[in-house]
Amino acid sequence: MYSLNSLSEDLNLKLTSQPESHSIVGGEYFELQVFPTNKNITLLDPNNQLIIDKNYDNETFEELIDVNGLKQFSANLIRFKFNPDSSTTPSFEFLGYGLKGIKLTHITVSNTTDGIFKGNISGLDYFLNTDANHPTNPDTVLIIMILIVMVMSVMMLLRQALMTEL
Repeated sequence: MYSLNSLSEDLNLKLTSQPESHSIVGGEYFELQVFPTNKNITLLDPNNQLIIDKNYDNETFEELIDVNGLKQFSANLIRFKFNPDSSTTPSFEFLGYGLKGIKLTHITVSNTTDGIFKGNISGLDYFLNTDANHPTNPDTVLIIMILIVMVMSVMMLLRQALMTEL
């Protein structure tokens, strides 16, 4: 089990598999859950590389069907396996927005063979202010720039007025 929880702020997260073939182990499946429980995560799997247990019975895993032209499935907890009929390099992704945490559980019924999931978790659309003294609001930056231009224009007018008097 891998868990990232109690994050200090809501994050948008993406989970992908590393681009290498997965060795399927008999009786193996995974559960991906997000927190808080009123949030969902969406699986985008255009090549049906995963099969999903939509009724959570640990037995009926099925390929995704097209929804508005995309093979997708959303839930708070997604139970999945690698599709034994797929031989392509994994390209699926899980996307979740406004999350406080995420948990990936790897279940193997077989005690004789270890299963491995090689994945990557990354943040999406993360706001990072690397200059603590800089205003974070772009409207504020624009207003400050306009004020600076106005002050410079007034200073130039005053200078011209003083030059003509001398």
